Amino acid sequence: SSIFVGDAHIANWLIGQVKNEQLDESQMLAYAKEIGADEIEFKKALDDVPSMSYEQFSQIGAFLHMMTQQLSQMAQENVQQARLLNERDRAQSSLQESEEKFELISAHAFMGVGIVQDDIFKYANAALLDIFETNLKTLSQTEISEFAQKLAPNATDDFLKVLSPSGEDLESHQDVQIHPEKDLSKWIDLYARDVVYKGRTAVLLTIVDITKRKEAEDILAHNQA
Repeated sequence: SSIFVGDAHIANWLIGQVKNEQLDESQMLAYAKEIGADEIEFKKALDDVPSMSYEQFSQIGAFLHMMTQQLSQMAQENVQQARLLNERDRAQSSLQESEEKFELISAHAFMGVGIVQDDIFKYANAALLDIFETNLKTLSQTEISEFAQKLAPNATDDFLKVLSPSGEDLESHQDVQIHPEKDLSKWIDLYARDVVYKGRTAVLLTIVDITKRKEAEDILAHNQA
């Protein structure tokens, strides 16, 4: 079964030989004689090959295919994560240079980028609004504590803890499960760092939707149990 990272084929996962109930041993020994192999040694080697029903082999093959699909998904997530980390570093560096450059870079970023100051969002790019399933007007008019309570009712404290500015050059990072809508659940990689925005202390927030990665990890953990 093939393993991919995006469209790039990087590996194959192969499983060893088995024999099933349909194998004609006399035909195999005749083939050994035909090619000039030692029939006794060939018979010994054939006896060492594990026996397995066709149904069991099909189940193992299906499981192997599912595993490679999940590995491919996780590999793609890792590649995207590396790219997003690079974007985060660029956003931080650009904010130190100028707010105009920061907003230009953040506007085209794949990850969510926001600025929290005075307990409200002062800036949010399109990716962040998409992850939170909200709009800029609602976001900018809602205090962060109220917004966190609605967005992450089961992890409000964790969400707010990451966003708490300390007045120091402090970074916070945590995976948080959010519920942007009643029947919608997402996992996000939440990262925050104290910065200076418009001359005052603020929090630079970056968010990555890691829902697919969490689902892949859950499937692998379930299959390994």
